[in-house]
Amino acid sequence: MTEREVDAEMLDNLKMILEDRFDLLISTYISDSRDRSERLRDAVEKGDFEAIRHEAHGLKGSSRNIGANNFADICAVVEAQATQKDTTDLEQNVAAVEHKLAAVLAELNQVTH
Repeated sequence: MTEREVDAEMLDNLKMILEDRFDLLISTYISDSRDRSERLRDAVEKGDFEAIRHEAHGLKGSSRNIGANNFADICAVVEAQATQKDTTDLEQNVAAVEHKLAAVLAELNQVTH
């Protein structure tokens, strides 16, 4: 059995609470996360640590809110690196963010369709 990217129990709870607004939450998360990921990549290319920190922090928070905790943990690493202006493995960690985000979004697309 493969490990889930998003906590199924949390998603079920959100569905119960939000009812017909659940799909809007997920579609908003998907769109926002894609945009943030692009801005994160741009910030890394420019060496803009404040923008890196900001985008990683936003991804981390919104991901925790929907139960994508492993993804949020990777974002927290990138956020901490940006705060400390630590470039050690930053490119690889941002690549890991992009890779894990793709898996999260694929799982969420299955939930809403």
